[in-house]
Amino acid sequence: MSDSETLPRTLPPEFELQPGFHRSPDDGLCALEAVAWLAGEPHSDEPACVCPTMVSLMRCTNDHMSHFQRQRLIPFLPRLVDTRNEALARPRAEELAWRAVTVAAPVPLRARGFLEEAAHLPRLPRHDLDQAKAAFADVMASVNGAAWAEAEANGARFWGQDVKVRPATWTSVEVMKLGLDVLEALAEKDGPVEDLAVPAARLIGAVGRFDDKAWSVALECLDALIALDAEADPVVVSLDDFRPGAVRAA
Repeated sequence: MSDSETLPRTLPPEFELQPGFHRSPDDGLCALEAVAWLAGEPHSDEPACVCPTMVSLMRCTNDHMSHFQRQRLIPFLPRLVDTRNEALARPRAEELAWRAVTVAAPVPLRARGFLEEAAHLPRLPRHDLDQAKAAFADVMASVNGAAWAEAEANGARFWGQDVKVRPATWTSVEVMKLGLDVLEALAEKDGPVEDLAVPAARLIGAVGRFDDKAWSVALECLDALIALDAEADPVVVSLDDFRPGAVRAA
């Protein structure tokens, strides 16, 4: 849904999203609470009308974004109303998973200088999951090996929270582990949608926390997930230069 005139409520022009859970709308609203409010549902950060895959993504974005980046979610809020559709739940989770592994994961790798490894990820074959997992495992082994060498050079005896490595190194290791979880979940065709959507959303969240500008990946994913519904109206919005009030229905 994108036409705010069909919603029970509309957000005022000065509205700003806030992080965290709120006891009532008077205390502020996170993205999911705002969607529940727009839909006329009881106050909650678990709106019944929203696709569970999108719920997972929103949970890993709203609370971890900077204040400016969080406001970029506002144009999407009306479009999230009535997105719950059992027939689209798995396709949306799979789309989120592939974008997490092939678009988001390369960001910290490139920042760390793992250019060759990063270049492999967008080329993972979606049509051959076994081959994709094998190729991903090779990239993961290379990244982890270089990360451990860096940690060992700084006096580490084992990998842990106190290890001294560059932020890009730490995030690269984190997204590799999450990416492997995503690919394993993709193989479980009959598994719960959340088992696939949650690690994919966490991967995208980890990349956004590493590089604030990389939240554009999350917004592009959200736009693509909504667009999987053939009845969804497109919204013209610049993901790289968002200004409040710059969104209009196409």
